[in-house]
Amino acid sequence: MSRTLFALSLLVAGCTAVSSTGTRYRIEGTRTVGTASFEPMTFCGANVDQVATNCYAIVTGNPADEQAWMFEIRIKNYLWGIPIGRQPIDYVLAGTRETCEAVRARTTEGTYMNFGKREPAVTEPCKGPFYFRREAPQQSTR
Repeated sequence: MSRTLFALSLLVAGCTAVSSTGTRYRIEGTRTVGTASFEPMTFCGANVDQVATNCYAIVTGNPADEQAWMFEIRIKNYLWGIPIGRQPIDYVLAGTRETCEAVRARTTEGTYMNFGKREPAVTEPCKGPFYFRREAPQQSTR
């Protein structure tokens, strides 16, 4: 029973981490998929050393700030060459919903098990917006 509750709490925690006020992200360099340019955002957590992790974007919940959107992709898992299910992975990106949907639509899945063939990925529609602001990098005090 306790294992089931623990697993359920991890599942729920994964869904709320993206939008929780105070959560920090590292904004990666601009990338392009098709005609859509976007900035991927990597989850850092809430209580992290900004300088050491380069996590200068913070979720604010303020509609006056920039927007971020996320979608979930489910990657096929294999055990000894046998498909055993899918692993969900959240992709968060700075930009508009249209940009998020354009990136999601072009997302493909290629694994060694399908010999490099690119197949459409199983995804969920984009969710958001999540509002964030960029903070200026701080100098290390060391």
